[in-house]
Amino acid sequence: MKVKTKDEDLIIWALFDSETNTIAKTFPNIKVFSFGLGSGKEHISLDLSDFEKAREFLETYPKPHIIFASPPCETWIRVNIGNISRYGKKGGLNFYWESKWKPYDFNQINKERRLNGVNTAITTARLIQHFKPQFWAIENGSSSLIFDYIENHTGLVGYKCKCNYFSYRFNILKPTIIYSSVPLQLKNNKPDRELDVVVCGGGGNIMQSCVPLGENLYEVLALVVISQKNTQRFQKFHQIYTYIFWSSLKLVVCQRFLILWQGVLLKMMEGKNEQ
Repeated sequence: MKVKTKDEDLIIWALFDSETNTIAKTFPNIKVFSFGLGSGKEHISLDLSDFEKAREFLETYPKPHIIFASPPCETWIRVNIGNISRYGKKGGLNFYWESKWKPYDFNQINKERRLNGVNTAITTARLIQHFKPQFWAIENGSSSLIFDYIENHTGLVGYKCKCNYFSYRFNILKPTIIYSSVPLQLKNNKPDRELDVVVCGGGGNIMQSCVPLGENLYEVLALVVISQKNTQRFQKFHQIYTYIFWSSLKLVVCQRFLILWQGVLLKMMEGKNEQ
């Protein structure tokens, strides 16, 4: 199912959508620019772990109304906690973080992966803050630490909207959070059958999230965005109307104030004349 819209001027940036080009396929009537590093052939190659270089590169593209981002999840999710015991360590948030925000750097590879996760998270948030889209959404697993890290280290505050892939006709559960600029009422149904198992962080390309966000979920986001745009138009009209109303009210008050003082001055002059 495709999202159809007549808004041909809408620009979407899809960050890290460099494997399946999901967002562009979901919005065939909207201009979508997909950026990232991956094995796909329809994206624009861009290292999103370096903010300054990414910002300079993206300045050459049309400014986005919407930014979708699916940064790599491997170093943020909690499912890899069991691997810590191999290194003689106990506890911790996951294989890469002992606590917020004290790292587990068992070896150079582990450290490089953690830093890549940090850099891509920071770059994602700072690009959103720099380009200021009308709507933005960041996807990651429901146990991901990335949202708290982004809020703590960049000040980008959003709404954590829970959902899962099963609710959008996928045969996997994959509990997910969409961290977005507006609250979203997304589906989060319990499965009624046995589902496939998807393991994240299995040593694949760490520049990618393990599973691209489903097309049906993006359709829901698209409708929210379009609705939000209509709301913004109403708010702009309301602001203009409110300005005219209060300006008119001030004018009326001033006129009545002048009439009142004219009456007072006339009475004062009449009193002097009588004397």
